[in-house]
Amino acid sequence: MDLPLVEVIWIDAAISPEAQGTLSEPGSTAMFGGLLECRDVGYLIGYNRKEIKLAVSISLEDNSFRHSNSIPRGWVRKVIHLTRPSEEPKANEKA
Repeated sequence: MDLPLVEVIWIDAAISPEAQGTLSEPGSTAMFGGLLECRDVGYLIGYNRKEIKLAVSISLEDNSFRHSNSIPRGWVRKVIHLTRPSEEPKANEKA
């Protein structure tokens, strides 16, 4: 299983449990909400026109993944393919 390792830069909704306002004071809505830039790093396990799917953990033993995240494509700003050393030892190295 040779899955690409990527960093996805995306925009998510900001939320705070302390944020509240009143509908009778429209200015109070300026005190909460907004957008946050997020960065997730993981194995790219799937993508299509609607979403990008990442897994934080993969298991070669049973061909499974864990701790996945699905990010809507419209929220994605950039996907950066990361490089990593080969998982196979080189011919001149001992395993």
